[in-house]
Amino acid sequence: MSSLELVVHREDYISIKDYENKLDIKDRKWDKFLSPITALCSNVYFEGYRLNYFPDDYYDLLELLTEDVLLVKDGCMQLFVKVKDAYIFIGRGSLASVWDWYEYSALFFLKNSDEEKKLLDLIERKVSITQIARIVSGLYILYKGIEQNVLWLECSYDVPAFGTIYSPDWFKE
Repeated sequence: MSSLELVVHREDYISIKDYENKLDIKDRKWDKFLSPITALCSNVYFEGYRLNYFPDDYYDLLELLTEDVLLVKDGCMQLFVKVKDAYIFIGRGSLASVWDWYEYSALFFLKNSDEEKKLLDLIERKVSITQIARIVSGLYILYKGIEQNVLWLECSYDVPAFGTIYSPDWFKE
């Protein structure tokens, strides 16, 4: 994983850039990164925004990996679903496919399901990820922006900051 560069922008906001490859969330190297977050948060959600293309197996794959479809807008241009636990580690290839279908994709790791309604309302209103992290408690967010080789991570104020759950050299090992 030596091609990765981790930049700490703030205690609650980091980026990971891969200088050799387009980042692919199905790669096993991300297990080590996702494990501490999923240990803290039992609810995982996927948001896709701006569908790049609509594959033939869209609905089949969506049905396979989702526990609950919470929002579908504008002919699937915006999607928000609760992801089945098995698709975070074992079946992440399916999740990675859906991730790649959208121009902007995000995974929301939520500690307390009582915050789900608040999160859904903010997603539906297209509130920025930074604002969502400030409003919803118990939240980690992993997302991609326009750069295909950069992952961004933000967290709410009330969860352990990234520096406390990861060693500084986790990505070099």
